[in-house]
Amino acid sequence: MPLRRCILYVPSSNARMLQRSASVNVDSVVYDLEDSVPTLKKNEARKNVSRILYDKHHATAEQLVRINDLSTSYGMEDINSIVSSLRTSIFHAAPDLLAASPD
Repeated sequence: MPLRRCILYVPSSNARMLQRSASVNVDSVVYDLEDSVPTLKKNEARKNVSRILYDKHHATAEQLVRINDLSTSYGMEDINSIVSSLRTSIFHAAPDLLAASPD
């Protein structure tokens, strides 16, 4: 496990803070979908995190996502959103992997 000296928690419903998180020199960025996000902004926050993970917004830092408790409906919605965005990101990167692979 890597040494984490500085971890930045970012409320995923706050677009300005998400944007600024890319320019901060930290070891890890935690995109929070849980208690820092008001109930009415949960869907917006999930979309923001999906976009960031897809675009590799903060490529120099470890990217983590704090989800809602799985005993709530929000928890499974968080997981489904994140897995969907990662799957899209992996498929999006496939042509680059094929181009870089040795013949």
